[in-house]
Amino acid sequence: DILELLARAYLINGQHRDSAELFKRLSLSRAESFEIWYGLGAALSRLEEFAEAVAAFENAVELNALHAESWSGLGRALHACGRIEEARSTLDTALKVSPECSETWYNLGLIESDQGRLAEAVGCFEKAAKANPQFAPIWNNLGTVLLRSGKLKESRRAYETALELKPDYNTPRHG
Repeated sequence: DILELLARAYLINGQHRDSAELFKRLSLSRAESFEIWYGLGAALSRLEEFAEAVAAFENAVELNALHAESWSGLGRALHACGRIEEARSTLDTALKVSPECSETWYNLGLIESDQGRLAEAVGCFEKAAKANPQFAPIWNNLGTVLLRSGKLKESRRAYETALELKPDYNTPRHG
């Protein structure tokens, strides 16, 4: 469907409002499509409209319980809404569906880091990096957690990797 392709193109190109509007329109005629709900959840998350994103991702996982990225997106949106235990449980479900999903390990690492469980966060970010070594934010967050843990050499290596992958990182940051 041309509108779905356009909605995805908007999402990829950072036009999140346009993407969300198209996915909302598509959800009216294609409510049975988990892909539409997943796309809507992703666009809303990028707009930081997390409560609405939760609802979209919930529709996606109801329609396809085997789509790990939908579970992971739901977990991240729940986390952003402050619903930590629900987020953790949702991400655990995502890992049961796909134990190697880097997005899920990354999102779980963010929760562990926010909760001050640094060793657990390091483990999550390391698993995410193993599954997707080209995603600079994983390395950036790993560097942050290692720095907070007092592991300066390891932290520097992680930050350097992040900068190699994404040279426009001007400062280490979380998220």
